Amino acid sequence: MLLSLMFLGCASEVSIDIDADKDGLLGSEETELGTDPDAADSDGDGADDGLELESNTDPLDGGEYPYKGGWEIDSCRSDITGEGFGEGETSDDFALSDQFGQEVHLYSFCNRVVYLVFAAFW
Repeated sequence: MLLSLMFLGCASEVSIDIDADKDGLLGSEETELGTDPDAADSDGDGADDGLELESNTDPLDGGEYPYKGGWEIDSCRSDITGEGFGEGETSDDFALSDQFGQEVHLYSFCNRVVYLVFAAFW
């Protein structure tokens, strides 16, 4: 009799934070970010929200997603401003296609050495 009263006295509502859409983000994290906790890919760009966050891309911007080639995108890319094209100056951002046909932006590789090869065949 005492045992059953203890169980009744301890009964309370328990809230468990889960990853319902299996995108790597808990429901509370999705609420804080503004992403859809019931959809793995909130912006419909083909990349799960958790992967986008991990890759320093915006899970709410359908035009921004991790590069297919696995190129790491650095988080400082939005803090850069172009100065010019002279030696020692920061270039304006530009994009080129990689070997996978995906547009890759120079500023995605901030704090890394970028080696560009330009060639012409006559």
